[in-house]
Amino acid sequence: MPALYADFESQRFLNPDGYRANVDAWRQAITRAALEGRLAAIGSSALVVDVSKQLLASLEHRRYGQPLAFDAVLRDSAFDKRLIPLDAFLSGSRSIYQTSQATLPWIIAAWIARTLGFSDSWLLGHAGTTGTVLGQFVVVDNLAILANRVREDLSGAASQFELTFTRQHFFKMVADMQGSASRPLSGVDVDVLLTFMSRDLGVARYDGKVVKFDPIGATATVRDNRANHITEEDATIASLRELIENLRDQTAMITQRIDTLSLSAKAQVARSDTISAKAALRSRKLLQDVLQKQLATLGQLEQVATSIEQASDQAHFVGVLESSSGLLERLNTEVGGVERVEKAMEGLQAHMLDVEAIQETMAGASPSSEEEDAVAAELEKLAQEEDSVSQAVENREDTNVADVDELARRLADLEHSLPSVPGPSGQVTAKTVADDRQPSRPSESDRGAARQVPAE
Repeated sequence: MPALYADFESQRFLNPDGYRANVDAWRQAITRAALEGRLAAIGSSALVVDVSKQLLASLEHRRYGQPLAFDAVLRDSAFDKRLIPLDAFLSGSRSIYQTSQATLPWIIAAWIARTLGFSDSWLLGHAGTTGTVLGQFVVVDNLAILANRVREDLSGAASQFELTFTRQHFFKMVADMQGSASRPLSGVDVDVLLTFMSRDLGVARYDGKVVKFDPIGATATVRDNRANHITEEDATIASLRELIENLRDQTAMITQRIDTLSLSAKAQVARSDTISAKAALRSRKLLQDVLQKQLATLGQLEQVATSIEQASDQAHFVGVLESSSGLLERLNTEVGGVERVEKAMEGLQAHMLDVEAIQETMAGASPSSEEEDAVAAELEKLAQEEDSVSQAVENREDTNVADVDELARRLADLEHSLPSVPGPSGQVTAKTVADDRQPSRPSESDRGAARQVPAE
């Protein structure tokens, strides 16, 4: 808090990050306070903030006083196009999002003034006794928010007829859009909003009396094809829509008044006040006659509006057909007619024949069909021989397996057929008998003795 109320303008070059943080904090606080209607008591709205002595007094802190660097906040916010002087905003002919060469000298002069340490308040407006720039500033961030709300509200429009308004009709539509907590939009706010949406966003056309919005989702090509100005037809449609809307409001008010008189007559009858009851009934009868006429007029106007809307759609349809016809004509001109197409097809056919001839020539250099058949037969013969060898190996393996199984079965039968003979350990097994049947091998000493016996 002390840093926000101190004169932090000297921190522009010494501490740029801290300086920028303080400026952003003040700008966000002013923007949010305006949007929430907290500045309505001092003559500010959600879109236009009145920087006056009353505003500075309302920002005064009981300990730190008034902000000393509020002038720097306004200046940097103006350079960033976040808070723009009202007169400069309404009189500008270019979008605030474009930087033209005409604005470069102004920006360079301001940069030089800040670099040399001079105040550039003269670029924004007149300064008060405290040195702070006074005047009205457009809050661009709040403008963008409200413009998005308007676009969302118009997203259900089915035709261009429903997107055309008089200034007063549009003002009535958005007057209470900010809610009861905020100050209702003024005529200046409506002009600022429509200027922003037409000049800066490019989603509407506005001539000060009539506004015509582009359909939601319209491409740049569609917007360019539409008239860039308000026509007499647009003014007529806007006036008709305003008249219909006013009649609807009047009929609603008359209906409510009739209901009130009916209740009043019943109450008077209950109190046996016949004179007041008759007066209420007479007034109700007059209002019912007026309501009937109003409803008849409203029905005729709505019928006319429906006819105009249909005619407008048909005119747009015919315009699309004409544009399509012109486009097809230009494309056919570029094609060059049937003769050019036939010539191109003949050339294409000739080139295709050349390609086929080249393919046939390349096919002649390949091996003949007899050689290919011989190679295929040899390959098949090798495959058959390989299959024969594999089959023979499989049969041999099957035979060996069968022999092994048979030998194992015989040994098992032999083991069961041998008698059990007691031996040194008390019992002789078939394995012992089999081992006894095998001839004994001579020992090492016996072989040595045999070598010592002389031959006879």
